[in-house]
Amino acid sequence: MSSTTQITQNIQVLATKSQTLIAPAQAMNITNAPLLLIGQGPWSQVITGFTDILTTGSQFVAGINPTSKFDGRDATSISDAWGTFVRVHQQLLHTLIGKGASQVTMVPFVGPPITAVLKSDESILDTIGVSLSGVIKDGTIDRIKNDLGLLDQTLEQALKAFAGQLQ
Repeated sequence: MSSTTQITQNIQVLATKSQTLIAPAQAMNITNAPLLLIGQGPWSQVITGFTDILTTGSQFVAGINPTSKFDGRDATSISDAWGTFVRVHQQLLHTLIGKGASQVTMVPFVGPPITAVLKSDESILDTIGVSLSGVIKDGTIDRIKNDLGLLDQTLEQALKAFAGQLQ
C-alpha cells in the first residue's frame, strides 16, 4: 500500500475518526465520569475511539512501503492530508485538555485510563509521522515533520492535563 491515493485515504480515515471523537470529548463531565467504571458514557467512547485510532494507525503504518518515494504533487497531497489530520486531532486534544485540567482533580480515577490511551496515541502518531517522512523526497518533508512536532506538543499538554499537572 504505497500509492498516494491509498496513503491520503488512510490519513483521511484517521482524521474522520478523530473528528468523530470531538462530540463525546465535549460531553465528558463530572456527572458522567462514573460511567467510565462500567464501560459506558462519553469517557468510555473516547477511550474506545482512541484505541480504534491506534489499531487503524498500526495497520496503516504496516502497509507503508518504505521503498516508495514521493515528490511533487504526490508529496504535497500526502503532506496536505497529514496537515489536515494534525489540525483535527489537535482540536480533539484541546477539547480533552480543557476537560482534563478541570476534572481530573475532582474525579481522579479518569486520569489513568485517558493517560494510557494518549501515550499509545502519541506512539503510533510518531510512528506514522516518521514513516511518512521516510517516503517523501522533497521539501514537503519539512511540513510533515513540523506538523508532527506541533502534534507532539499538544499531546504532551493533554498528557499533563490528565496527570493533573495543568491547573
